[in-house]
Formats: sequence, C-alpha cells, structure tokens
Amino acid sequence: MTEPSLAIVHDHALRTVIVTLHGQWTVATAKAYIAAVTADMRATPARLMPRNLLFDIRDCALHVRGVVETLVEFRRNQIGEMERIAIVSASALDAIQARRITAARETAVFDVIEPARAWLAEADVQTG
Repeated sequence: MTEPSLAIVHDHALRTVIVTLHGQWTVATAKAYIAAVTADMRATPARLMPRNLLFDIRDCALHVRGVVETLVEFRRNQIGEMERIAIVSASALDAIQARRITAARETAVFDVIEPARAWLAEADVQTG
C-alpha cells in the first residue's frame, strides 16, 4: 500500500468535490485530511460550494477504528450536508466504513469511477 495522501479537486460542472485517498491511514492522517478539507471549504466561495461528493478510496485503507471515529466526528461537526455522495471502493469493508462517515441523503457505492460520476451528474440534472 502507498504512503497516505489525499487530493481534493472541484468539478464545478458537476457541483462536486472529488476526494481521492491513498494509503494506510492513521489517526494522524485523518487529522491532516480534516485540516485540508477545512482549509478547502474556507477557500471556496459560497456560490461554488459543491452539492455532491465523490470519494475515491480504491487505494486507501480506512478500517482502523480510530480513523473512522475521527472522520465520523468531523463529519458530524463540520461538513455541511451534501445531496449525494458517491463512494468508489475496491473493497466491501472500506465501502462499509466510508458509509459510516457519510451523511448525505443519498449515498451509493461503486467499484469504478465512471458510473459514480454519471450518478452524480444525473442528480444535478434532476435538481437543476
């Protein structure tokens, strides 16, 4: 497994933030993620705030209990509610853990990214 890292990219056309996670995460990695997401949210103008989230965790391990608890607590206290969250995961266990972290009205798990993006685009068309 690779070193823990993350990338945050905004797709303004889809009104989606794409978060790609890599490596074996620890509580320290989760706290660095929280700091990066918080800084990104503060830097994003309100009119460009995403409505959807795409988590790509195919190359990431989130199953350490402390990591999940840290991310769940952050989600409860800091992240605004997203309309849809798509999770792209290579493992059923990581998909289950990612679902625990999310708070969207609609959450779906995919094993490849293209259907996840299509599902998010479908929501954007429906809500205009």
